[in-house]
Amino acid sequence: MEDTNRHFTEMLFCGAGDRTRDQIKLLHERIDRALVHLSGSQQGPHWQAQPSQEMLDTEERLNREATLACEQVARDVAMALTGKEIDFRE
Repeated sequence: MEDTNRHFTEMLFCGAGDRTRDQIKLLHERIDRALVHLSGSQQGPHWQAQPSQEMLDTEERLNREATLACEQVARDVAMALTGKEIDFRE
């Protein structure tokens, strides 16, 4: 899942012309993808029959991946806008 990788390692520099526009576009795309993951994980499955353990395991894995993707995007947004890391602790 490509969305679990970080894309921003430093604050976005607004003043680099085309590079800035590309970075802003990437940031918007990251947020859009995170919202897709968030929506998917919140909707949950609509089982037509009793799910097998494999189906339940797959659903759990997808939810973990969605959570990680959303956290990575949030980290990217924080880094791009503030130059600071954020940490998610349970």
